[in-house]
Amino acid sequence: MRWSLRAPGQLHVAPDLASGRAEFALLVGLAHRDLGDLAAAETVLSLPELLTSHDPELHYARGLLPASYFPLAAFSTRNMTKDIPARGFSQEEFRARTERAQTMMAASDIAVLMLSTEPEVRYFTGFHTPFWQSPTRPWFTVIPSQGKPIAIIPSIGAASMAGTWLDDIRTWSSPQPHDDGISLLSNCLKEVAGTGRIGVPMGPETHVRVPLADLDRLRRTVGEFVDATDIVRRLRMVKSPAEIVKHRHICGIVSDAFDRLPELLSPGMEERSAFSVFRGELLRCGADDVPYLVGATGPGGIDDIIRPPSTRTIQQGDLLIFRS
Repeated sequence: MRWSLRAPGQLHVAPDLASGRAEFALLVGLAHRDLGDLAAAETVLSLPELLTSHDPELHYARGLLPASYFPLAAFSTRNMTKDIPARGFSQEEFRARTERAQTMMAASDIAVLMLSTEPEVRYFTGFHTPFWQSPTRPWFTVIPSQGKPIAIIPSIGAASMAGTWLDDIRTWSSPQPHDDGISLLSNCLKEVAGTGRIGVPMGPETHVRVPLADLDRLRRTVGEFVDATDIVRRLRMVKSPAEIVKHRHICGIVSDAFDRLPELLSPGMEERSAFSVFRGELLRCGADDVPYLVGATGPGGIDDIIRPPSTRTIQQGDLLIFRS
């Protein structure tokens, strides 16, 4: 379904075949948002008509979509002053993730799982730092067949990792180009895996965050790895109740910021200014960070929606796209 704010208090609903995306665009004076593959007859409804309509497809849409997806404040059930989820996750959440992974590992005959990227390390440990932006140091987490994960990290991160639920934190002074944690990691893998297989995510949308020379050295020491992409993917595709609460909250924050765009932007602004205003609104609404925000403006359409903003002046009638 696609909606457009054609005029104050009016909602334009039209069929759309796209599904699964939440991409947003703003045409100066005209907003629209893709809401998936729900079908509805093209029509223009006032807000009261939409709220009270007995049309089964519109009723289905209202019931299926989270309230935060709708463009008007009357739909919102989230209050910015309360019901804000706690930061992070509980030890029970991390323990449940680890135990589910260990069950899948056993079924795949994998003795240990080796992780080296921020999303996976954070998913199993709760370790969170902007220091991942530095390419200088590698970070590793080892998931044994039973028990808590083991962190193998540069000593600069020891204090932060000690604040997670992990007990076994092994560190080295980094950077050490001649041996940047590889011996420590190798010894841990041999200790935990024994003669068992070592799993590493290798499939689409994965990578090993370690220099290739060090990875080759690790292979010579512990043997070849097996692909564990399916374990991590299946785990992360199914969201826990705690995760769903956080997803709902941040989606609501982003929706609120998009709803405010007609009040914040106007022709005559530079793209850079418009992007700064939108990023600031996201932070004001409660987002902790805006790590990814790209888009563009142009008359009649845009052929590049992955670039950073330019100094181009936004004109009346331009299409403006924020991708976040």
